[in-house]
Amino acid sequence: MKKSSASGSLNIGSKHLRIISTRSTPRSLHLMQDPKIIAIILAAGKGSRFGMPKVDAVFGGITFLERIRNTLTTAGISEIFVARDLPTSDMLESLQYAAQHTSAAAGYLIFPVDHPFVNAATIVEMVSTFNLHPNAVIRPLYEARTGHPIIIPACLDLWMPNVTGGLAQIIRQSGVEVLNMPTPDQGVLRNINTAADIGL
Repeated sequence: MKKSSASGSLNIGSKHLRIISTRSTPRSLHLMQDPKIIAIILAAGKGSRFGMPKVDAVFGGITFLERIRNTLTTAGISEIFVARDLPTSDMLESLQYAAQHTSAAAGYLIFPVDHPFVNAATIVEMVSTFNLHPNAVIRPLYEARTGHPIIIPACLDLWMPNVTGGLAQIIRQSGVEVLNMPTPDQGVLRNINTAADIGL
């Protein structure tokens, strides 16, 4: 997945990539450590329709970023990268930028910041599915509709040439297996585009 490698701590500064790492995880939801999953929260958008960057939007007394971080922590994800304040708001470019500066992993959980209402149990189930299919893309499926976040394997080439259709095109052209995981969690479809979507 990586175009270049990085070792040790990040040396690119918090202006471009912020890291949140936690080691305390409830045993009841602790995930398998092999294969390793790293979460990348995509939060580089300006939030023009929302009126502010969604990463800083507050609902229920906490920001979207804090809510997603708490979800991932509860699910047992111990390495979390937040891609924000980047030169681009393009999702694929943000993902490429973040992927270049993560440690080695078997897969990456791609979590758009505008989907803050996904349940931790859904993340646990997705990772368990990935553990069984470590070379596949895992997508949550709610009532016949696919949602977010998704897990992509490290073998997926994010720098595939002549791509104009973003990550979806890369997945299609790569030939990698795609597994849709049914879930009762409607949060995987709850995309927050405007303040009205959360009653503000």
